[in-house]
Amino acid sequence: GFFHADPHPGNILLLGTPEHPRIGLVDLGMVGRLTPEMRNKTVDMMVAAVRSDHVALADALYAIGTPTKKIDMRAYRAEVSFLADKYLNRPLKEIDMAAMIADLVKGATKYGLEIPADFLLVGKSIMTIEGIGKEIDPDLDVFEEARPYFMDLLRKRYAPERVATDVWRGLERLSGAAYDLPQQVREIMDDLRLGRLIIQTQDLNTSRDTDRLGRRIFAGLVVAAFVLAGAWLVGRGGPLIYIGVALLLFGMTWLFWHVVLDFRRR
Repeated sequence: GFFHADPHPGNILLLGTPEHPRIGLVDLGMVGRLTPEMRNKTVDMMVAAVRSDHVALADALYAIGTPTKKIDMRAYRAEVSFLADKYLNRPLKEIDMAAMIADLVKGATKYGLEIPADFLLVGKSIMTIEGIGKEIDPDLDVFEEARPYFMDLLRKRYAPERVATDVWRGLERLSGAAYDLPQQVREIMDDLRLGRLIIQTQDLNTSRDTDRLGRRIFAGLVVAAFVLAGAWLVGRGGPLIYIGVALLLFGMTWLFWHVVLDFRRR
């Protein structure tokens, strides 16, 4: 995840021999680091760009950023689609990736999406490197040159051992949250009993909203019960893991079904 954020020609050295060239970088005063999660999101964005999938591109950029206000997703996706059309409807080697990233970041900022500083540094580095590459070889295809690295990241991302590790980490986090759940529920019930829990609504005369709130609370308690039981069984280990996973899946299915049902009742 570590990268040089200022790779201008003065910071790049050509080393080795013509048969075995190597590139050296100096002046590490401006560097950045991408977390594994950010690397995955960046790969998603680049894959969406290669496929000319505007919706996936907009969603990947949205996942990278942090909303600073409520975003009109329909207008935001239309903006990204408009900007992407300027670059993606042409052969890959003719795509100006640096300009595309710059325009996409401007469009995201326009709609209130704050892009992390390290990702902006990645964009700056890509712009600089692409400029140097085009000076050396005007026919340079940046996407084609980067393809092996993206494919390697995708292979590592979906390798069975990586997926298994991610699933296990997710279960561990879920188990930890489940152990804290009883105390949190108890505190909520105490606040409710003592009158410290206040639920505000914009329309106190609408019984439909109250009924919907009751259904959501009931569904939340049911899902919490399944998640708590499932996480406890997973934590016990042995054959009980399978029962625990089944309870977790059932709880998630119940939650999904209730969300769909609640949406249809609107």
